[in-house]
Amino acid sequence: MNTAIGVVVALTLAGGVRVHFPEGSLRGYPVVRDESGRSIGVGTVTQNLLGEGVVRIVIETRYADGRRIEERMRFRQRPELVQLDWSAEEKRGDVVTRKLTVDMATGHATYLDDHGKEHATTLAHTWGAFAGGGVMFAAKNLVPALEHGARVELPLVAFMPSPHVVKVRLTLAATEKLAIGGRMIEADKIVVHPEVPAIAKVFVKAPDTVLWFSRSSPPAILRADTTMIEPSDPHIRIELIGARMVAGLGGGAMMA
Repeated sequence: MNTAIGVVVALTLAGGVRVHFPEGSLRGYPVVRDESGRSIGVGTVTQNLLGEGVVRIVIETRYADGRRIEERMRFRQRPELVQLDWSAEEKRGDVVTRKLTVDMATGHATYLDDHGKEHATTLAHTWGAFAGGGVMFAAKNLVPALEHGARVELPLVAFMPSPHVVKVRLTLAATEKLAIGGRMIEADKIVVHPEVPAIAKVFVKAPDTVLWFSRSSPPAILRADTTMIEPSDPHIRIELIGARMVAGLGGGAMMA
């Protein structure tokens, strides 16, 4: 077995990912595009340190069709990177049309169905799992191992629409140059592939998420091909258009 692979898998199974690039406080401004490249939304990312190694991220995205999605998550960065919770709320005006939450410590998860009814369940094995944009934070700290050829599996809480704990496999697919802000930036292209259980594949088509990180230290997220919230949502491309450091020594802007 490749030593790097063995070490990384052992860390993830132990309930966290080793932090190579600690997060600081920052503000970022991603733009959201559809599959044709047309701009369909803009976002604001606010990242704050709360003390004791905990960081909170709030991502608000406003779409041209009138919907607004707010994603919230917290992470503990010591001794390993562990996601503490995650939520996503979609609104049209003042009406909440979708809301998903999960507490990684307790496994308590909720989701609001199409009829406005909230369902609650308790999941097993959520400690050490990631959800939503949390996969990007994990991937960022796994870049060194992936560059050495590791294939890493992480537990993920996915809503389909009811919540399930599944595994995603991360691989470094290529090194590419991206045109960002009028510059060509060398980037690592990382593919996040969901291992959806066979029985669920009949009902759920879970696409890969593709992430591009700058080949720098610390790496910064430059682009993400993903879905809005759930696997069945429309495909979107999120691109960083600028970031302003507020305080601390953050590793680049995070995107929805």
